[in-house]
Amino acid sequence: VNADSEGNYVCINTTTFAITRSTTCVVSARDQKNSIEKLNISGIDTIMKLNPVSFAYNDFPDRIRFGFIADELQSVSLQLGDGYKDGKARSIDIPALLSLSVKSIQEIVAKITGLETRLNKQQAEIELLKIRLEKLER
Repeated sequence: VNADSEGNYVCINTTTFAITRSTTCVVSARDQKNSIEKLNISGIDTIMKLNPVSFAYNDFPDRIRFGFIADELQSVSLQLGDGYKDGKARSIDIPALLSLSVKSIQEIVAKITGLETRLNKQQAEIELLKIRLEKLER
């Protein structure tokens, strides 16, 4: 499937066979999902296992791209692979990869916030110790 000049794709609903035109064919509406839960894995730990690569598709050897190898992602988490054939991932579940990336950013921000709080507390303690030291030196 290729996008038209405006970046739209032709999407086919495999249940109703309805054809629509959109900038993506990925459905993400709450009413289309069930068993919704917060991710309970470490985004950072999972992201750190990924192996970003540069590559060229066999059909287009002159265009270097950035990305991942589907079967490598599958070995990290089955949820990252898509288009399975004979038990092997043939493509990547981009929304799953995006979810892990956002989860990782949230974890990093929480760690930074914790470190900033700790640093501010230590800085306040240092200022108090400086005042006490000045009083002792008088």
